[in-house]
Amino acid sequence: MKKVAIASVHWKHNHGSMLQSLALQKALFNMEIDNEIINMNGLHPEIRKNQMPFYMRQMFNSSFIQAKMAKIKFELLYKKRVQDLDSRKQHFNDFESHYVLSQAYKSMREVNQACQNYSHVIVGSDQLWLPINIAGDYYTLNFVPDNIPKISYATSFGVADVPKRDYEKYQQFLKRIQHLSVREESGQALIKKLTGQEAKVTCDPTLLFDENGWETLITRKEVITDAPEKYILCYFLGGNKAHRNFVKTLKQQTGLPIVAMIHMEEYHPIDNHFADYAITNAGPCEFINLIRNADYICTDSFHGTIFSLIHHKKFWVFKRHNDSSAMSTNTRIDSLLGRLNLQNRYLTGSENVEKVLHQEIDYGMINTYLSSHREKSMQFLKSTLGV
Repeated sequence: MKKVAIASVHWKHNHGSMLQSLALQKALFNMEIDNEIINMNGLHPEIRKNQMPFYMRQMFNSSFIQAKMAKIKFELLYKKRVQDLDSRKQHFNDFESHYVLSQAYKSMREVNQACQNYSHVIVGSDQLWLPINIAGDYYTLNFVPDNIPKISYATSFGVADVPKRDYEKYQQFLKRIQHLSVREESGQALIKKLTGQEAKVTCDPTLLFDENGWETLITRKEVITDAPEKYILCYFLGGNKAHRNFVKTLKQQTGLPIVAMIHMEEYHPIDNHFADYAITNAGPCEFINLIRNADYICTDSFHGTIFSLIHHKKFWVFKRHNDSSAMSTNTRIDSLLGRLNLQNRYLTGSENVEKVLHQEIDYGMINTYLSSHREKSMQFLKSTLGV
C-alpha cells in the first residue's frame, strides 16, 4: 500500500495546530498505516498570492483590522523580549522533530504530481475551512488529482456559516472529497446545506489519545522550577477584563498563585502584572505539561479545553468572542461542551466564583463518551482507508 498523505497545519507556531497534526499522524501509525505530512513550507508564497483578494475585501472589516493591529502592536511592544521569543520559537522548531514530513514541495504543481505516490490524501483538522483558507486553496485539496481518494478528517469551518459569495467555492471542493467528516455539528449542518451530503462528526485528532496515550507522545517534565507545586493555569487568547477578574477572585478563594501562559500573537495590556508567573516561551510540549501540573485551569482556548478534559482537570472556559461577531469561532467550543453536558463550565466571567468552584465534573461519564466517540472516529478512518 502506498503512503497516505496528510494536509495539516504542521508549520504554524500554534499549540493546538501542531499538536493535532501530531495526533492524527500518530493515530495512523498506530493503525499501521504508513503516512507523511505534506511539507508545505515551500507553498506559502503561492497560497498567500491566492489569499490577496480576500485580504483586500477585509480592508473595511473593523473586527479583522482590529485583530491584525493587535498582532502588529504585539510585535512592536515585545521587541525587548527577544530572548523569550527566540526561546519560544526554538521550542516550536524542536517540536517539528516529532513529525514525519514529506520532501518540501515548491509549488502546487509539484505536489499535484507527487500525489500519484499516495494512496489517499487526508485534510484535517483544525479550522482549515475558514474563508481565508479557502481563498488560499490548499486545504480544499483542489491540488489532488481526481483519481486519488480524498478524505476530510474532523475538519472545522471555524464558523457557523460562510459568506454567500463563497458558497460556490465551497460546493465545488466539498463535492470532490469522497469521505467527509467534520469536528462540529455546525459543520455537518453546513455541508448538508451547501451540498446535500451527509458528513460524519468525528473527534478532534487530539482526542484520539487519552491521558495515557499522550504520555507516550509527550513525556512529563517540569516547566516552572521556581513556581509553587500548586497553581491556577490561565491561558487566554482574548483580552477580556472580566475573565481576568474571575481568575483573581479564584486566586483569593483558593490561595493559589496564577500561572499565565501569555498569548504571543496579540498584545493585551491587561496581561501586564496580571499573573504571579507569566510564561512567554512555551512550545507544544511545555503547553501540555503546564496543563498536566495545574490544579485549576481558566481558558478561552479550544485545545486548552480539550487537554483539560484529557487530563481530568477542574476547568472553566470563557467566551472569547460574542456569538454575533464576524470573528467568532465559538461554535467549536459550544459543540464540544454541549456533547459532554458541560455547558455550566462555559462562563462569561460575571459568575459567582464560590458557587462554580464547588461544581464537580463527572469524568466517569465524560471518559465513557470520549472513549465511544474516539472508537467511532477511528472506525471512520479505518473504513475510508480500507484497513
